[in-house]
Amino acid sequence: AESGFITEQLISKYLGDREFTLFICGPEGLLTSLRDLPKKSSLHIRNVRVEENEAPVRENPGSSFRLTVHIGEKVLEIPAYEGRTILRALEDAGIAAPSACRTGSCGFCRARLVSGEFEVPENLDKRRAADAVYGYLHPCCTYPRSDMEIEIRED
Repeated sequence: AESGFITEQLISKYLGDREFTLFICGPEGLLTSLRDLPKKSSLHIRNVRVEENEAPVRENPGSSFRLTVHIGEKVLEIPAYEGRTILRALEDAGIAAPSACRTGSCGFCRARLVSGEFEVPENLDKRRAADAVYGYLHPCCTYPRSDMEIEIRED
């Protein structure tokens, strides 16, 4: 797997000189570094789509809840806070949970709700309709509102 900054050379390595659409989502630092790439490169970028910002972290973490996490055969209990996303709770507990865009757009972090109450800000709820109906959430943009139990995939 590649690591490091996304550069014109890295993109060219995989796409050559084909025309493509660049989809960028993630934290502001990533967006800032790539937003002007089409103007300053020789790449054939047809379109740029930007998904801005991670879910906000509120200054006051708010109420504390118990988050029970099923990962394969393991069951862990960790603290989660009203003002911080479930993904943040997982990462703070040292759990390397699946995540990619951190904006709710890609669904890579998708987890199944077993029980509990949560909130997803309307502007960040990008779940497919079926996911919402069948109890799936995106931990990167979901805030706990009670003790919760979720299942995340084991990578």
